[in-house]
Amino acid sequence: MPWDELFFALKIKNEHAGRLGIKPLSRQYKRSLTELIRILTEMEQRHIRRAFRQAGRRHA
Repeated sequence: MPWDELFFALKIKNEHAGRLGIKPLSRQYKRSLTELIRILTEMEQRHIRRAFRQAGRRHA
C-alpha cells in the first residue's frame, strides 16, 4: 500500500483526535485495506465493506 504525505497528515490528526478518519483515504487505499483485512480475518467482502461504510458514517 503506497503511503504519502496526505495519509501521514491524516494519521497525525487521527492520533490527536483519538479517532480513525476513513473518508479522506483514497479509493485504492481502501480497496487494499479491505483486501488485507479479508486475507487476515477470512471475513466475507460484503461484511468488510459494510463495516467501512458504518465507520465512515459514524466518524469512528
